[in-house]
Amino acid sequence: MKKICIILWSILLMTGCLQPFVPVLAEDDGSDILEEEIILNENEEIFQNEEASQDEIDQDDSTISFENEEETAEIIEDESAEAQQTPVSETNDVNSDKEVIASGSCGTNAIYTIYDDYSMVISGTGAMSSVPWKSYADRIISVEIDEGITSIGGGAFSGCSALTSITIPDSVMSIGVYAFRDCSSLTSIIIPDSVTSIKEGTFFCCSSLTSIIIPDSVTSIGGSAFSGCTSLTSITIPDSVTSIGNNAFSGCSALTSITIPDSVRYIRNSSFSDCTSLTSITIPDSVEYLDEGAFSGCTSLESVTIGNFVTSIGYSTFYNCSSLTSIIIPDSVT
Repeated sequence: MKKICIILWSILLMTGCLQPFVPVLAEDDGSDILEEEIILNENEEIFQNEEASQDEIDQDDSTISFENEEETAEIIEDESAEAQQTPVSETNDVNSDKEVIASGSCGTNAIYTIYDDYSMVISGTGAMSSVPWKSYADRIISVEIDEGITSIGGGAFSGCSALTSITIPDSVMSIGVYAFRDCSSLTSIIIPDSVTSIKEGTFFCCSSLTSIIIPDSVTSIGGSAFSGCTSLTSITIPDSVTSIGNNAFSGCSALTSITIPDSVRYIRNSSFSDCTSLTSITIPDSVEYLDEGAFSGCTSLESVTIGNFVTSIGYSTFYNCSSLTSIIIPDSVT
């Protein structure tokens, strides 16, 4: 039987009715490899993208951190610069607990502030060119002018009848006419060395003024500069002064002595008229002439010495000097 089966198998193979069994393997077209490569490439791109994203995040964080550091540094620099540029004002510290009742401009770069205790501060730079505090004039009791103000305007404190003290800094070079007129409560004042002249009526009728220091920088005393200063007992005029104006000390009824320096050349009209407490006077050799009424009304004047170079004595120079007992007139007078 086995032989018969083998014979039949052979016949079928020979006749082509039966194909030999050959196992067929699936043809490898590389698709699996390609898919694996695609997967690997996608994973690599994802990894690279993740790395790039992380780098961008790190870079952004670094940039933000750097920008924050720069901003912080700028803030610190600004604060430092502001601290350097903003001076600490002792005046502001003193007045910090006071209430401001009036303030404003009194010059191009000058401002004034009046506090509830009627003290006033003038700050800034440059000249005082206006007087906007007139409505408070009879109530202001003290004035402090800060360094940086260069001039006090004409009539600036005129009529400040309650004013008892004023501080004038070295930066002030000029004091205007009638600046302190009728400051009837002002007892003393120091004029800084930066001032070169005392102008007309500067201290007119400062009836409580007992002392004043005129610095060596002053070269002239204007008309009526101290007229009506009825409490002024003595005054020293520095050697720098060359002229004394009309009525400069007229009506200084408490003035008992005065020293006129050798630098003065002219004594103008009524310069010392009605100085009723003045007992003696010496006119230095530098003086060339005495104008009209220079010492008229000096009812306590007892002796006068006139310098050797005076050439002219004006009309009524010693009019109504009822106590005058001695006067020496030099040969130079014509």
